[in-house]
Amino acid sequence: SSTSAVFEYEIEWPGTDAVEACGLCWSVSPEPDLSLETITSDTPASGRHRSEITGLELGQSYRVRAYARGRRGIFYSEEQKFYVPVTFESKVLEEYLISRYDSDGDGYISLAEAAEVDEIALPDAGLTSLGGIGHCTALRRLDISGNPVTRIPLPQPSALEELSCGNSGILDMNEVFEQAKGLRRLSAQGMLKDGAKLYLLTGLESLDASGSALSVINTKYNIALASLTLRNCGITRLDLFCNTAIKALDCRDCATLQTLNLLEGQEIDGINRNMDKGRFIPDGTQVLYTAKIEDAAFKNFLCDNFDADYDGIVSATEAAEIEEMKIDRNRYSGISSLHGVEMFTSLRKLSVSGQNIADLDLSE
Repeated sequence: SSTSAVFEYEIEWPGTDAVEACGLCWSVSPEPDLSLETITSDTPASGRHRSEITGLELGQSYRVRAYARGRRGIFYSEEQKFYVPVTFESKVLEEYLISRYDSDGDGYISLAEAAEVDEIALPDAGLTSLGGIGHCTALRRLDISGNPVTRIPLPQPSALEELSCGNSGILDMNEVFEQAKGLRRLSAQGMLKDGAKLYLLTGLESLDASGSALSVINTKYNIALASLTLRNCGITRLDLFCNTAIKALDCRDCATLQTLNLLEGQEIDGINRNMDKGRFIPDGTQVLYTAKIEDAAFKNFLCDNFDADYDGIVSATEAAEIEEMKIDRNRYSGISSLHGVEMFTSLRKLSVSGQNIADLDLSE
C-alpha cells in the first residue's frame, strides 16, 4: 500500500534575484534531482517551506533533497535518507510492538521488523483496532481477549496457530476461520454461534468455547481435536465419535446437554474413565456409543440407507430411529458380521437372508 511523508526545509537565497522554483525531489537511488518525475513544486520564495511527498511504499528506503532554482542556477540541499515505517491504527498496539520488536531502536517498526513479529499478547488492553497487523506475516500467537476490536485483518496467507479472543468484540468468527485455517488452538469464550465454520480448521487441537450462544456444534472434521471445553453452553447433543483424538472434555454447567455420542472403545477422563478426577458432563447426560463397523459390505449398506447427515458414518443417534432393516443380498453380498446392529435399539424387522453371518448378537 502507498503512503506519504511530510518534510520541512528552509531556503536562504542571497542577492536580489528571485527564487523561481523550489521543492523536494526524491528517489530510491542516491542524489535525486530535477530530471525525475518524483518532485514537488512549492511556492517559490526564501524562507521555511513544508512539503508532502506521496506515493511512497511501506518498508522502502528513499533519498530526498530540497532544491531551489533561479537565475544563478539549481541548488540542492544535502541528501537525507529515510524509510517508510509500518503504521498501526492503535497506539497501544504500536507501543507494544516497538517495545518488543524495534531491533534497531529507532522508535519505529520497519517492514522487516514487522515480519519478525511472532506473538502479540494484549488481553484486556482497550484495543479498538488491529489495523496494521497484516504486515506481521510471521504472527503465530495472538491474544486479544477482552478487547472491543471487531475485526482481525490477518496477513494472507496467515501463519496464525494460536488465537485467544474470548469476550472480545469480534463480529464474525467465520471470517477469522477463513483467514486462519491453520489454527491449532482457539480460546473463544462467549464468541461462537450456531453455524460456526469449524470445519475450516482441520488441524484444530484445542477449543474452548465456554459461554458461547451455541445450541449445536459440529466438530466432525476436526479430527486432530484433543481438548474441548464447552462449559455453560446451550447444546442438547454432542457428537464426538469422529474425534477419536480427544483426551479432555469439559461440558460442566451445560444443563441442556442430553446426549453425548462417542465411538465404541473411546475413553475420556471424567466421562467414562478416571472418574476420581471428577465428572465433566451433567449427571443427566446419556452417553451413547457408535459402533465400529468392521464388515465393509455391512458398512456400505448402513451408510447408503441410514446415514442421514451424509458424514460417512451411521451414529447411534441415527441408528436409534430405524425400525426395519432389509439387506439386499445381490447389492450387498458377502456380509459376514453384523457387529453394530445392536445400535438399532428400535429395530423391529431384520432381513439378512443369503449372507454368511456366523453370529448375531442383539443383546444390547
